[in-house]
Order: sequence, then structure tokens, then C-alpha cells
Amino acid sequence: EMLTYGVTTVCDFFYLHDQGNENSRAVIRAAKDLGMRLVLARTMFDWEVGPAKYRESVDDSAKRCLDLMEEFNNDSMVTVCPAPHSPHAASPEMIKAGYKIAAETDSRFHIHIAEGQYEVQMISEKYGFTPMRYLEDLGVCSYQMVAVHCVWLDDGELDLMAQQKVKLAYNPASNMFLGDGITKIREMLNRGITISLGTDGACSNNRTSVFDEMRMATLLQKVKHLDATACTAEDVFDMGTKNGGQVLGLPVGEIKPAYKADFIILDLQNITLQPIQNLKKNIVYAMSPQTIQDVIIDGKVVYTQGDIVNIPLKKIVEQVRKVTHDW
Repeated sequence: EMLTYGVTTVCDFFYLHDQGNENSRAVIRAAKDLGMRLVLARTMFDWEVGPAKYRESVDDSAKRCLDLMEEFNNDSMVTVCPAPHSPHAASPEMIKAGYKIAAETDSRFHIHIAEGQYEVQMISEKYGFTPMRYLEDLGVCSYQMVAVHCVWLDDGELDLMAQQKVKLAYNPASNMFLGDGITKIREMLNRGITISLGTDGACSNNRTSVFDEMRMATLLQKVKHLDATACTAEDVFDMGTKNGGQVLGLPVGEIKPAYKADFIILDLQNITLQPIQNLKKNIVYAMSPQTIQDVIIDGKVVYTQGDIVNIPLKKIVEQVRKVTHDW
């Protein structure tokens, strides 16, 4: 589905480990079968009230993460990074173990922060800090951190993000779907924080289009600030393209020397792009998914003429129906 929406690289936050790495390998295999570039953010989760298939000990989680990173270390299409779930679902020891892996391997460090108001209350009551200050107290805030959501941060926490060069993965449609709130994107832009866009999981969004997220992100800021200039089409276009590469530390998201040959081709004759006076504005505010003609990843055509090259969409739909027929 992501390929049909023109997504070339995805950071997949995966947490159903069941005491091993086999499920993670299945996700990686699926991405490779499609020809898609994947960052697998291997979740580290030890919240005692979470499902048993999510939970691991600190030592087991760290070892399995390192094993998976080593296994795919030389794969140009797959990157694995540690991903302590969140301040509320990963213990201080688990968070520090994840950051240690990132520091020692120079990888990204992926963590959900302040998605809902409940986390701010939980962390404040348990540790005496708001979520970002708590993570700073643990010593894990740095340029390697990919902070997800960050809906309920105060201005001081935004300053901390900027000072430590923490990067944001923003999921506006999911935040709306779950009734979480609106992240302070305008305030982050003013501080020079690097922001990328994601769709979050299918169960908290349903669509997997980063172009949708561009439109949602800009419209939310306009209505929040009652200012039509609060967040521009150009701002969110960068969030959905080159900023994604910067947040993940990968040479993707732009077409230039030394970068991967990942790009999409649009039908400029499509009615939703007319009249072409400012193409970025047309793409953000008006473009239909039918405008996406081809998706090229690592120099290879993986989606064209409405179908996936390696595995036809019809076959995928048949497999989905087979797997879910008795749900």
C-alpha cells in the first residue's frame, strides 16, 4: 500500500517479537520482496502490563537487537536501530540500554514521547520530570534520537530538543485519529528542529500516504494558529521528502550526487495538478494518488502502471483475505 502511495523508505516500528527475531526477519523479508528501503526500529519493551509477546528482559532485548543489526549490517536496503518503546513502556534500564547500542553503533535511537496527555502525567508522577526532561536526565537526548509524536511537550522541552538536536517523526493523521492533540510544529520550525512525516500504524490511521500527511500537517497548523501562513506547503514538502532522510541518517529524500536513486514519477497531465503554477503547492494541497505513475527505489522500478512489479497487488489482496478470513 505504501508503494502505491509513492513511499520509497519506511521506518517500521516493530514490536511483536515473541522472544526472538523471527518476526522481525519476516518484516524485513516482506520489504525486500517488494524492493522497498526499510529501517526496522526494533522495539525494546518491558512494561509489566503489556502483552507477553511484546515484553523482553533488558539483556535479551539488547542482545537480540545487536544480533539483528549485525545480521543486516552489510545490506544496503535494510537498517536496524534500537527503539525503546516510550518513557512509560520501557524502563529506565531499557531506555539506557537502547541508547548505549545507538551510541556504540552510531545508529538512530527511536522512541515515542508524549503522544498522549496520560504519559506526561504518568512520568511526572513516577519520576518527577516531564517526558523529555526525564529522557535528558537519563542522558539519552542527542542528535541520534528520533522522537515520535511529541504532542504534549512544553516550550522548555522544545528548547531542549533544539539544543540537543533531537529530531521529530510527526504523524498528524494518527494524532487526529486517536484524539491525541496537535504537535507544536510551528514552534519547532521556529527553533530549527528537523521534522519528518510518518503515517504511524494502519490501526491508528488506515492510510499510509505521506502526501496525505503533508496536507494534514499544514492544515492543522493553520487552524491551530488561526493563521493561513503558519505552516507552508514548502515546509511540509520538505518534511515528507528530504527531512525523512535527515531524520533517519540515510542519503535519501533528495536527488543529488551520492544519494540513493529513490524517487517517484508523477503524471503532470493529471487534472488534480492543473494549472501548474506552483508544483509543490499543487502536490501538497490537491494531488490525487492516481497521479503517481512510477516508483523507483535503488534505481529499480518497483511500481508502475498501477501495480507492484515483484508481487502483483491482486496476489497480495488474495493473501490478505486468506490470512484474515476468520478475524
